[in-house]
Amino acid sequence: MDRLYGWAWSGTSLPTKLTTMTAYLEQASKNHLAFRACDSDLYDSLGAIVRGGKRNVAAIRQGRILPESTVYYEPILDLKRDKLRSTRAARLQGRQEWVKGAFQATEGYEAVFVDPDNGIGSTSQAYSTRGAKYVLLEEVKPFLDRGQTLVIYHHLNRQAPADIQINQQITRVRQCMGASTKIIARRYRRGSSRVFFALSREPQVARLLKIRLDRITDGPWRQHFTSVAY
Repeated sequence: MDRLYGWAWSGTSLPTKLTTMTAYLEQASKNHLAFRACDSDLYDSLGAIVRGGKRNVAAIRQGRILPESTVYYEPILDLKRDKLRSTRAARLQGRQEWVKGAFQATEGYEAVFVDPDNGIGSTSQAYSTRGAKYVLLEEVKPFLDRGQTLVIYHHLNRQAPADIQINQQITRVRQCMGASTKIIARRYRRGSSRVFFALSREPQVARLLKIRLDRITDGPWRQHFTSVAY
């Protein structure tokens, strides 16, 4: 399956040293048992990138962490520090241009991974100066419409229990993408909770996704991931 990794820079700098967010990469026995045991190659590669002070998408690409057929859409979407994006209309235009570029770059690929900092947002959030941290469902619907599989990262907050938030997002997805869209959700529950939504309108593809995700959650990763029932 060909893949594309889509990434929008939110305008915030990334620390180059190990922080609380990357403490799992510290060389400690507890981390080896909890994380390295899940995928040693991935763990070691990410650790080398962070310790080398190169926390960016280019390092992921150059390190060939994902399969060689993966392509990356790397143009920066900066709605906070770009003086040309100081108004709401300008930020809207910036988003539209970025999404158009991503849509063109992904043509012909089977799966698209969308990885916003915060996840699925509202219109008011997306058009703010912090808008690059969010993706709008209507922005990624065209990818699904042309037959691609979507995987969307979404960060949960503390305003409601995780299950309630996840079901709220699933309802939003169905309303935007259509009732025929197959949704498979997996919650990563360690630390700050987040969820990955896999979307497809092809029943055969959805079945294959579920089988592969079940293999992950039934294996070493089961200590981190939970299947979502809805």
